[in-house]
Amino acid sequence: MSADSGKDKLGEKLRDLEHAREGQFFAQRDRELIERLRARGAGWHAEVVDLMALVQAVADGTAPLAAVMPNADFLDDAAARDRESLKIPGVRAVEGGAK
Repeated sequence: MSADSGKDKLGEKLRDLEHAREGQFFAQRDRELIERLRARGAGWHAEVVDLMALVQAVADGTAPLAAVMPNADFLDDAAARDRESLKIPGVRAVEGGAK
């Protein structure tokens, strides 16, 4: 048995160990995600039935700002179309790549 053969076997074992650890990591992550999905499906969730009422509640301060999320696709399209003349309160058009 040559020294190179021993190194090759050690390298194989180390790769096998790394693959096993990756498998364990992803299996655990998958189990946690599945459990969260099950818990979410069995529990309560919110359904917006009157968007204007929700927006008004946020504006009045009776609902937190976190209750609404800007529509980035809509805003990006408007910015690309209107550029410097974009007239949406609280929003500005920015030229360039990353947001």
